[in-house]
Amino acid sequence: MSFLKNILVTGYTGFIGRHLVDLLLKEYRVMGLARKTIKNRQISQIKKDVRKITINEIPKNVNYI
Repeated sequence: MSFLKNILVTGYTGFIGRHLVDLLLKEYRVMGLARKTIKNRQISQIKKDVRKITINEIPKNVNYI
């Protein structure tokens, strides 16, 4: 049995973030953090400005940021 690691990608709606998420989804469970959300993604989304988020607002099950 394989357990997927959880990765939080900041800026996942940007050019680099979108491509990074596509690659990471092949082997990881991905969460995205951005000021705006996008539809039809296979990820959990957090709508928040990265400059204003606190450590307590990051889900506890995130393994990597």
